[in-house]
Amino acid sequence: MLQYIYIKKDGDQERYNEFKNQLVNLKDHELEARFESALQCGIVGSHAQGLYLFALWKQGKDRGLRFATDPAGGLQITDGRIISLRPLI
Repeated sequence: MLQYIYIKKDGDQERYNEFKNQLVNLKDHELEARFESALQCGIVGSHAQGLYLFALWKQGKDRGLRFATDPAGGLQITDGRIISLRPLI
C-alpha cells in the first residue's frame, strides 16, 4: 500500500478545481484507466499528485466506481488527509 499525507497549502482549491474540471467529463472506463495509471506510477509525493488523486477519488466516489468505494483496495481518503493507493483484489 502506498500512502501520502496531504497538507493544505494556499492555492490548493484552484488547482483541485482544475483537476476536477479535467476529470468530470471523462467516461467511467476512462476514470478507471486513470486509477490504473496512478497505481502503476505509485505515489511520488508531489503535492499536485495528491490534489489530483483527491479529485480522481471524488469523481469515482460520486459515480460509485469500485476503485473509490472498495474498502479492501483502490484509492481511499482517510481523515480527509491520508491518501492510500493499492491494487483492487
